[in-house]
Amino acid sequence: MIWQHHTEGLAGIQMSDESSGPELTKSGLVKTHYPHYEGIWSYGSNLNRVILLLRNPRWALPSYFIKLKLHELQGEEGTSNNTTTKAKTIDSVDNNDDTLNEKLWLKWRDYRLEEELNLWCQFIDYYMYNGAMYWYKVDFERIGQHPFQYRDDNEKPWPQDQHCISDLGGRDGCFPRAIVSYEHLEDMEKGPKELQKIATVLRNKRGLQKTLLEDKAIHCIYHETWLKSPLSSSPPLSLKALMNNDNTNVYKFTKTQLRMIATKLEYMVMKYSIGEWNNEPLVVNDLLQNLEEYLIEINIEIASMDDDDSNHDNNNTEYLLELEQWYNSIGKGNRYDKERVQKLDIWNSISYFYNEEEDDDNNQGEEEES
Repeated sequence: MIWQHHTEGLAGIQMSDESSGPELTKSGLVKTHYPHYEGIWSYGSNLNRVILLLRNPRWALPSYFIKLKLHELQGEEGTSNNTTTKAKTIDSVDNNDDTLNEKLWLKWRDYRLEEELNLWCQFIDYYMYNGAMYWYKVDFERIGQHPFQYRDDNEKPWPQDQHCISDLGGRDGCFPRAIVSYEHLEDMEKGPKELQKIATVLRNKRGLQKTLLEDKAIHCIYHETWLKSPLSSSPPLSLKALMNNDNTNVYKFTKTQLRMIATKLEYMVMKYSIGEWNNEPLVVNDLLQNLEEYLIEINIEIASMDDDDSNHDNNNTEYLLELEQWYNSIGKGNRYDKERVQKLDIWNSISYFYNEEEDDDNNQGEEEES
């Protein structure tokens, strides 16, 4: 990712990711997906400030789909489910198989869109509300699957994640010091200004005093890292992977689905435009600017579509059941299957959720008999 090369060039150190473990020092830069269920808090209290990177959900969701392990999504399509085999991503293995990619994309999109879109919003809320837990503590994978569920707005204010209290300094630990646009960072004209935001947050940070470039060098290092990046000679992998072999976009949404995304963005714009957020003008203004840009882009795409998707299979109960069965068959939709959870150390502490479920089933059966 070119944005990562820009940041590393600015700071003079290599960026780690959440899988790097607790040996990281506070002079490091760490890329994390936490609290999304694919992310982990592996860095303990070794970090002390947050920069929130945003990407338009219209492209963030296909990009996330691309990076999923191929054996997790293909299932019955023919890929081995042997977990001892090293996982390969769709963009590294099947980038030339447009038919397979599109088939898998349509399944995943139609089944996961609403949930993943909500998680995209909750990811923002988590940091903006300084660690607001949209999941229950017993939901140890933060995945919101049966027998658990995510919290709803009626339960707000949500409890604060202990990581933001004990690991990142309490009062404003997880609140972002800056909000940075993925799209702006990869834009030649807007990129240097976006990189300046990162520099401001890192300025005077312990361990970076000698390596962090001065402000006057940012424009230069931005263009140098662009030219020296291994991705500069061709479109970024994330963009290449979004295209068919004939350079058409394989990762499309229906008009109804794009309207769903637009509605969610409108809600986010409204939420962060009123009340308490007037006290955080700099960060919130950047958030709103990005949300509004995404909304404009999506509405332009909607306006360019003249097809009627009212007969799309998502209105078909049989199709939705088929998608649910597919997602379960690849081990993604039944993560808290009782038989699996019983083998975990935490079974004794959460078994009552399953016992209550069995009691409800027994009571329902008795009512039907009577």
